Amino acid sequence: MTDEFPNINTNELAEPRRYPKKIIISFQAGVMIRLMIANLMAVQSFRFFEIVVGFDVGMFAIANIIYAFFNAINDPILGYFSDKPHKFTKKYGKRFPLILLGGIPWCFMIILIFSFPRVADIGQTAVFIWYIILMIINDTCFALYKLNKDSLFPDKFRNAEDRNYAGLWVTIFETTGVLLGFAIPILGVAMMGEENGYFVSAVLMSVVNIIVFAFSIPGMREDKEMRERRVLIDTYEHDPFFKGMVNVFKNKTFIGFCALYILYFTTMGTIMSSIPYFVDDILEMGKFGEFIVVAYIFGVFITAPLWYKAIPKLGLKKIALYGGITLGLMGIPFMFVPSGFFGLIVTILVLFAAGLADGAMVSMYMPLLGSVIDQGTLMNGKRQEGLYNGVLAFVGSFGGIITPVVIWFIRIISGYDPLQDNTPQQLLGLRAQISIIPMLLMFTGLFVFYKFYKLSNKDIEANSKMLLERKL
Repeated sequence: MTDEFPNINTNELAEPRRYPKKIIISFQAGVMIRLMIANLMAVQSFRFFEIVVGFDVGMFAIANIIYAFFNAINDPILGYFSDKPHKFTKKYGKRFPLILLGGIPWCFMIILIFSFPRVADIGQTAVFIWYIILMIINDTCFALYKLNKDSLFPDKFRNAEDRNYAGLWVTIFETTGVLLGFAIPILGVAMMGEENGYFVSAVLMSVVNIIVFAFSIPGMREDKEMRERRVLIDTYEHDPFFKGMVNVFKNKTFIGFCALYILYFTTMGTIMSSIPYFVDDILEMGKFGEFIVVAYIFGVFITAPLWYKAIPKLGLKKIALYGGITLGLMGIPFMFVPSGFFGLIVTILVLFAAGLADGAMVSMYMPLLGSVIDQGTLMNGKRQEGLYNGVLAFVGSFGGIITPVVIWFIRIISGYDPLQDNTPQQLLGLRAQISIIPMLLMFTGLFVFYKFYKLSNKDIEANSKMLLERKL
């Protein structure tokens, strides 16, 4: 035993600690909540606010821009303060209490979002203000949960094999979350109509959320060894906020990772937001037609284990590049998909192929993020997982503006209107929205990632051992 780490064996300082698989699985189960809510919001919220609430598309886009600026400020600040020493760390852990503080209320926020007052009752201006306030509250709860959970991952799971195994389970739980996030509102709206179906779906999803959250608690707890190590590390001097942000951007691997995944999430957000309109106006099908997305989900589920097994041979970077390039190209057929049954079959095949490629992007997220934070910790000599995740959210908030602005822009230049019959020329705008624009976004992110992310598998393993040697 050592004086500094009374619960750590000296042999354990030579190799990163391994965790039981059940702890890794429990930890990663929490991503189901994020993906359920994310897909409910990405696919259904735009249509809900436009069709059910009656919110003007332009005002909706402006509200999201205002909210994004708050988000850009809020998340890095929360990340920075979550890195600072806390009185409760020794007894409860550094991250776990904050995860509970944000995660429990966040599980129920979607009920408030989908019980939104209507424009016909309170007017556009009141809806505009209410929307911004509710999104700010929702984002604060979500940020406390996600920033601290994602920050806990590289600190707790330091072994490369544990991280890669965690990446596999991310894909499994994310796929399940995506499936539920699609299926619950589609069934709810199809059976109960748009006026009541969204609200009932949100209530049901909140119940699922809190059950999954309870299951993930054992994995998110910080044991005595972690708490003691963190108390020691927190005695080191912390950088001021702006200096810390500057140091984060000095880490070129972070720039590459950040560009890739922010634009990847924006790509998928734009595609998924377009699905209800594509099903309605291109395929000319009802609400049940949105189940075509199940083909994409199955594609992800099938390839995740294969991408996981390919990590030792190909490395994280190549897998992300291969998956991202293929995923970007999958949008092209949507420019030409016809209506009717034949169009349905083509769309299902394209979405399935996209899912096969996206399995790489989904399963590489946590291992790549862990490698980036490890690199930054060695560069700066300090653990700042919260700040890294906060800055990632800071950049991501501007990425979140892209989807509503793209939809708004498409409506202006093409004349496409989901509330009216559209000509083939107007539908070209919708086709570009789900194909060409996402492809350009994806390829931009891939280019920056290729230029800036330089870590190989050997570099990642060496960094993990160096962190132990330096007791970081």
